[in-house]
Amino acid sequence: MLRQLPFVYNRSLAFIRHLVVCAIIIITAAFGYSPKAANAVGLPNGFRDLVGTSGNMNFVENYLDTSVPEWENVMIREPNGIVVVFPKTGVLRLGFYKIDEGFMNFGGYANNDNGWSNNNPSLLSGWCLGSFYDSVLADGDSADGVMVIHDQDGDGIGSVDGGIWYLGDDDILYQTKDIEFNGVQGDLSQLGTFDYPVPTESKILPQMTIDARPPRNEPAGINELESFADYWLSSDCSPEVNSDCAGADWNYDGNVNYQDFAIM
Repeated sequence: MLRQLPFVYNRSLAFIRHLVVCAIIIITAAFGYSPKAANAVGLPNGFRDLVGTSGNMNFVENYLDTSVPEWENVMIREPNGIVVVFPKTGVLRLGFYKIDEGFMNFGGYANNDNGWSNNNPSLLSGWCLGSFYDSVLADGDSADGVMVIHDQDGDGIGSVDGGIWYLGDDDILYQTKDIEFNGVQGDLSQLGTFDYPVPTESKILPQMTIDARPPRNEPAGINELESFADYWLSSDCSPEVNSDCAGADWNYDGNVNYQDFAIM
């Protein structure tokens, strides 16, 4: 079974772009990438199948130092709020993209299906390695977003058919807002720029923690309102330090503001 993602992928022909404009109205969100998905295509290699590989290339990877193993891996904050190294089950797939005229163009990828991670699963289960290309991410560019998919069966991230991306039922999707970069949720600036130095040096990813906590939807009463008032405009909320500002940070983004009030 496949699940339809609300993204439309195709930017090779002008008339397709006009069709996408209509699709935006129907399905609320539409993006494109390079011409690779003009026809039906499977994505067994994950985001690597979506990346235009022309031009200069460089590597992207996690920091590798066995003396601090927590910095070698992508982490995951489980539903109970505890942070652990991403488990070596299936494949963890990362994609880095730019937005161009409303289209999502993937310029780099990384995953933990690599020699280091496969040969050292006890230490490097979430250690990712991949590449990025200046056909999308030019020298000094910053990414506009990150997608992470936990491909639990390791069979790829679905397929593209008729300009629509369909995820497999085993694929769990996370986006920029669901990721803590160096401990700050959704802060893409921590990712830095994509550079092509000579001699070539890998781009080192920030410490990334995927937040798998489910959205909060419990009832709110006077106690929740008091916590919200006590922590209004706080920007240092975390589950470890202050229990997400005593629960006032409803969307887990580290801040207490009108977005939390809307949820509450």
